[in-house]
Amino acid sequence: MGSGTVFTVASGKGGVGKTTFTVNLAAALADAEIEVVVVDTDFGMANVADHLGIASETPTIHDVLGGRSDIDAAVRDVDGTLSAIPGSVDMQEFASMNPDGLLEIVDWLRDRFEVIVLDSGAGLSYETALPLGVADGVVLVTTPTSSSVQDTRKTADLSRRVGTHVEGLVVNRLTDRSRMEPTAIAERFEIAHLGTIPESPAVDESLVAGQPVIWRDPHDAASDAIRAATTALTEIEIPRPIHRVPTDRPVQDESRERKGLFARLFRR
Repeated sequence: MGSGTVFTVASGKGGVGKTTFTVNLAAALADAEIEVVVVDTDFGMANVADHLGIASETPTIHDVLGGRSDIDAAVRDVDGTLSAIPGSVDMQEFASMNPDGLLEIVDWLRDRFEVIVLDSGAGLSYETALPLGVADGVVLVTTPTSSSVQDTRKTADLSRRVGTHVEGLVVNRLTDRSRMEPTAIAERFEIAHLGTIPESPAVDESLVAGQPVIWRDPHDAASDAIRAATTALTEIEIPRPIHRVPTDRPVQDESRERKGLFARLFRR
């Protein structure tokens, strides 16, 4: 098995911003010059491609799991800064795939990337448990509502049942009207509070544009919160670029040695 570290981003239900955080986490790590790939393992409701503005045409992870493509052919370059393996929205391809092949895919990616970020499906099923089981750590995303918190608790329990450490909780879409305190939610889960992301129109605009909000609007409060949560998770300071042009990569400090950092921090 390679030295790459695998994070699975999970939630108890849909609509909490799980995929949004997933792609922005990967984009933040790419800005810090980490070799990262984001993989759509929400097999039934794949939408990473939409969030990153890339075509969901074949080959996809469904093609790999269905034996119709090699893994390397499914890896896409995203804006020259990070890589992605999108999923298919075709239900026929979902029905014809074998999710058990995910472990082989992850092992292949470990040899080629420092970090692999998996966007898992919501709910409790065999297909949602697999991305939890192959990860080194799970990041939970919830909104500050009772129903979301209750469902996310179930995902935390499932993560522990499959033997994967829960790295922490991200509370998303906080507003002035939210009645639940983010740190209290994390304490209830008995896990670390990685960060709180405020509700922001910039996030919705970034989804329409097919670009991570930290790239499209790096100075928005949501972007700052995502970078802070990424730092809390990885102990790496994420640069805040002055501006982000889709075809350019922010200038980084070349002297910072990060190669193998995740292997030292997270390998268990």
